[in-house]
Amino acid sequence: MAGTISLWDPSIVRHASLDAVKKLDPRVQVKNPVMFIVEVGSLLTTVVFLQERLSGTGQPLFTGQVAFWLWFTVLFANFAEAMAEGRGKAQADTLRKTRTEPLISVLNKSINQTLSRTLLTGGTVLLASGALLVLGGDVLRGIAFVLFVGVIIGTYSSIYVASPFALLWAQRFGKEAQRLKSGAAQQLKPQQPAPKAKRAAGSRR
Repeated sequence: MAGTISLWDPSIVRHASLDAVKKLDPRVQVKNPVMFIVEVGSLLTTVVFLQERLSGTGQPLFTGQVAFWLWFTVLFANFAEAMAEGRGKAQADTLRKTRTEPLISVLNKSINQTLSRTLLTGGTVLLASGALLVLGGDVLRGIAFVLFVGVIIGTYSSIYVASPFALLWAQRFGKEAQRLKSGAAQQLKPQQPAPKAKRAAGSRR
């Protein structure tokens, strides 16, 4: 598996910024009804702001601020949607590339990518349950003990048990194992002798 794709990857941000402006097209924005209504409101508020600015009536400063925040809301929503779409496409491309990698390599990279998060989460819960185990009294001590032991076993199994089990299962029952078995079975099939060439119709004198 390739490295984790950052949400703020420069290429994703660049494409998302362009897509956020392109999504202002009403034919595209109408697919998101809520933001389409906000965009219509932004357009009307901008028209009112320009009218007040040119005629010198009303409160153009207040109307301009409202129009600004409405346009900002639409652009930010489009940008967030484009960022999610860009990251989803990048992750899909990454998953396609992992199909060519051996499973053991994918498992090793996955463990390394999630190891720090697993240890931080397990350690935090372990400290909290340890504090309850020592200071919680008789009421909470039983629950804290179960939680304490469960976190240790769960963290250990997620690092040292789950991946070897998945690798062993794939080697015995996965597609690669089936392909090897079918190839070995074909090699063990008795080969039929090639048909003898037919003799010539006429015999030599």
